[in-house]
Amino acid sequence: MRFLGFKFAVLLTLLTWVHAIELTFQLENQERQCYHLEAPFTGEKCHFTYAVQSGGSFDVDYIITAPSKKTVALGKKRRQADIFFTLEEKGEYEICFDNHMSAFTDKILTMEVVMENELSMPSLNRDSAKNYNPNSMQATVMEISTALSEIDRIQTYFHTRESRNFSTVRSTESRILWFSIAEALMVVGLSALQVFIVKTFFKHSGRRGV
Repeated sequence: MRFLGFKFAVLLTLLTWVHAIELTFQLENQERQCYHLEAPFTGEKCHFTYAVQSGGSFDVDYIITAPSKKTVALGKKRRQADIFFTLEEKGEYEICFDNHMSAFTDKILTMEVVMENELSMPSLNRDSAKNYNPNSMQATVMEISTALSEIDRIQTYFHTRESRNFSTVRSTESRILWFSIAEALMVVGLSALQVFIVKTFFKHSGRRGV
């Protein structure tokens, strides 16, 4: 029973440390989308990442604003971003993406926001944890959390690379197809023009001979 109580305390600690949000969405051409992040405490660390998976030149504009409308981070025509910042204000932070530079192309984006705080282990169930070293346990949990975050970041990176490469391959195939069609039409047109010129030449030659 003590061990279960201790595990529950560690679980509460982990839930207090990390809050993560991951989202994949479509940003249409000439569109601006905003997402809101609630910050109940000040001093929390926030890790914001995004990557354009497909569409056009794989770039969008983004801006992060604090509850006081202060600009926290800003990027123009960026394919991806990886930013750490501290939530210095309580309230609602706003994350906006803008695709107005693209007149026709929609884009697929993946966004991840991880919030970490430095609150200590809750006082709940302290009797259950008295035979353990909380500092060592917290350090171990934080190391595991950091390692898992790194694995998730690497997976997202490779998934983004794969999506971009696949999109590039599809774009190249489409260009090759249209180039081949244009080349075939050009060959047919030149052949028809040559036949017309030869027929016209012999026609005029025959009239002169008569």
